[in-house]
Amino acid sequence: QQRVLGVIMKCVTFFASAWVLPCGVGALAERFSGSRIQFLEKHIEDPTKYLSPSTIEFSESGCQTTFASRRRDSGLLGSRRAVFERTFLPAGFPNSVPREYLSYQKCHVVQDLATQLRNTLATQRVLTGLGVGSADASAVSAITSWILRDGAGMLSSLVFTSFNSEAFGSNVRSWRFFADCAVDIGIFCEMAAGSFFGGSGSYPIFLALLCLGSVFKALCGVAAGAANSAITLHFTQGGERSRSGSNDKLGSSTGGKHRRGVDIGEIAAKGGAVGTLSGTLGLVLSLALARTTTSPWAWFWGLTMVHLWACRQGLRLVALRSLTFPYLSALVDAATTHAEREPGQPPEAASTHAPRLPTPAEVAASERVVALPFGSFGSSVRFGVSLASYLASSKKTALNRGPEASGARGDISQFLTPSYVELFAAEPFIAIARACPWWRTGGFFGPLLSGRCSRKLEVLVFLREGASVEDELRAATFGLVCLRQLKQGEQGGAMSWTNRELLDGTLASLEEFGGWYVGFRSLLEESAWGPLGAGQVRLRPGPWRVTQVAGGMG
Repeated sequence: QQRVLGVIMKCVTFFASAWVLPCGVGALAERFSGSRIQFLEKHIEDPTKYLSPSTIEFSESGCQTTFASRRRDSGLLGSRRAVFERTFLPAGFPNSVPREYLSYQKCHVVQDLATQLRNTLATQRVLTGLGVGSADASAVSAITSWILRDGAGMLSSLVFTSFNSEAFGSNVRSWRFFADCAVDIGIFCEMAAGSFFGGSGSYPIFLALLCLGSVFKALCGVAAGAANSAITLHFTQGGERSRSGSNDKLGSSTGGKHRRGVDIGEIAAKGGAVGTLSGTLGLVLSLALARTTTSPWAWFWGLTMVHLWACRQGLRLVALRSLTFPYLSALVDAATTHAEREPGQPPEAASTHAPRLPTPAEVAASERVVALPFGSFGSSVRFGVSLASYLASSKKTALNRGPEASGARGDISQFLTPSYVELFAAEPFIAIARACPWWRTGGFFGPLLSGRCSRKLEVLVFLREGASVEDELRAATFGLVCLRQLKQGEQGGAMSWTNRELLDGTLASLEEFGGWYVGFRSLLEESAWGPLGAGQVRLRPGPWRVTQVAGGMG
C-alpha cells in the first residue's frame, strides 16, 4: 500500500509541474504584462561589495529572469586585499569587533616576534649546553636532561592550575602581563643555563636552570591561555557598543545596524592565523639572527624590553566589560564623589546632577596593568571570609595586647550583639569593620609599599548561604561604600579607631545604603556596563557562607 501511495504522489507531482504550474505562471504573466521587478543586493558588512541587479520582466508570452552573475572587481590589488581580510580579519571588520581589536593584534604580533627571536637564542645556548658539537657529549645525558625539563614544566602547570584556576577571570589583564613576565624569566633561565656546562660540577646548575626555565614557561602557558580566552570572548562583542556605550534593545531602530558580534570560533581562528603569520616571519628573522649574532645577551635584553612594552601597550587598549572588584571600586568611587563637597563649602556647592559612571575604556585606561594578580593583595574589603576565623583572630589580638586594651580595641565579639546582627536580617550579608595590622592586608611587602608600619581599615563582609551573584554584587558594593565613609570620618588614622566607633560607622553606612544602592544599580544598568549578566560579574568572593544566625535579643 505504501508503494502504491508513493507512485500516486509522484504522478500528482508530475502533472502539477507539467500543467498546473505553467498555467499559473502564464496567468501571472498576462496579468502583469509589461511590468518589471529589479533587485539590488549589497553586502551588509562591506558596503563596497554588491551584486549586479537581478531583473524579472513580465510579458504576454511569459516572464524572463536575469540573475546576478558578477561581483564588483577592483583589480588584482583589491582581490589580494580581500584574501588578506578574509584570512586575518573577522567578518564585518571593523564594525563587528571592538575598536581596539586591530591595535591589540599589532602589539600581539610584536610580542610574538620578540618571543620567537629570543627563543631561538635560548635554544641555541641550550643545545650548546647539552653538548651539541662536542665530542665528549653523551646522548643519554642529553635526553635525560630534556625529559627532566619537560617533566618539570608539566608538573608545575598542573600545580599552578590547581591553585589559581578560579582567579584567572577576575584580573585578566594582570594575569596576561604576569604570563609575559613569566616567559621572559623562563627564556632568561635557558639563556643562563648555556653558561653552566662542561666545567667541574656545573651540570647540576645547568639542569636546575633548564628545569626552572621550563617551569616559568609552563606558568606562562596556563596564565596566557586563560587570559587569552577571556580577551577572545571580549572581542566577540559587537563594536558598536564599545564605541558608543549604547545598549540598544532588540528591535530598535539602531539595533540591526552593524551590531552583530563575531562568533568566538572565528575570532579564535583569525587570532591563530595572525599568530601563524608572525611565526612564519619569526622563522625567517630567527634564521638570520642565529647565523649573524655575536652578542646574544645584548639582543636578549633589547628584545625583552620591546616585548614588555608591546605587552603593556596592547593590554592598555583592551577595555573588558567584566565587572571585577577593582572595576567595581572605580564605579563606586565615581558614583559617591559627584555629590561630595569640599570642607567649608556651602551645601549648594554639592553637585546635583546625576552621576556619570566611567565607561569600560576609561576604567581600563586608569587601571594599573603592571600589578600582582594573586588573591586580594592589599585589598581593604574582603567578602566571603569565615566569621569564626575572624572572631578567633580578634580574640587572639586582644589577648596579645593585654587587659588594658580589652574595652577599646580588644575582642570585638563583645560588640557583635544579637541586636547588631538583627540589623542585617534583610541583607544577604553581615559586615564588620576593623582596624587590622598591616600584615593582614598587605602581606610582608605592606610596609615597603605604604612607607610605614601602621594599622589599616578593613571591612569584612560575611555572605549568607544561598547568596546569588546579585547578592554578591550588593555585598561587595556595601563593603566599598562602608570603607569609603569610614575613611572620610578618619581623624587620626586607623590607630585612633575603637571597635565601638567602627561598628557605629558600619551601621550608619547600612542605614543609607538601601536607597543609594537602588539608584546605583539602575545607573549601572543604563551605563555602558549594562545590562549586567551573571557571567559578567566576576568578583571572586571567598568560599565561606554563614548558614545560620540564631540567638536571643537579651
